[in-house]
Amino acid sequence: MTTSESGESPTVEDPTLTVTGRGGSIVTRGIYGEEIKETFDAKAIRAVDGDTIELLLDDGTHPNFRLASIDAPEKNQPFGSKATEAVKELCVGKNVTVHQTGVDGLRLNAELIRLGLAWHYKKYSDDDELAGVENDAREAKQGLWADTEPVAPWTWRKQQRESE
Repeated sequence: MTTSESGESPTVEDPTLTVTGRGGSIVTRGIYGEEIKETFDAKAIRAVDGDTIELLLDDGTHPNFRLASIDAPEKNQPFGSKATEAVKELCVGKNVTVHQTGVDGLRLNAELIRLGLAWHYKKYSDDDELAGVENDAREAKQGLWADTEPVAPWTWRKQQRESE
C-alpha cells in the first residue's frame, strides 16, 4: 500500500486477510445487507468504495460485500478516494476469509479505522475494539482525523440529500 496521510504504511504479512462484514448475495440470494451465516473464503476483486469490496466466490458469482461496523467517507467526500485506494491495496487480488459479523481476527475493518480512513459506525456496532482503535487514531491524528473538522459519512450523506 502507498503511504497514508500520516506517512505510515500498513503491513499485511499474510496474503489472506480476514474481514468481518455484511454480505449481499453471498448467502441471502441478492438481498443486500443481511448478515452472513457462515465463514468462507473468496477472492477480493474490486474495491467498490472505502467500506465495500466485490468478491469472487467459488460458484463464479461476484457480489458486493459491505464491511460491518465501519463507515468510510463517500467517494466525493474528503478522504473518500484515499479510503477506496486503501481497500484496493490492502485486499484486491488477495484471498480473504469472510466471517459473520462479530467474529474476531485480523480485520480489514479495524485497519481502515486505524489508518484514519473510516469511522467506527457506533449506531450499528458496540464493538469495543473498534471504538478503541478509533480513539487511538483520533489522538494520533491519523488520516481524516488530521482534518480540523472531519465530517462523518452519515452527516455528509444527509447534507448532500438536503442540498439537492
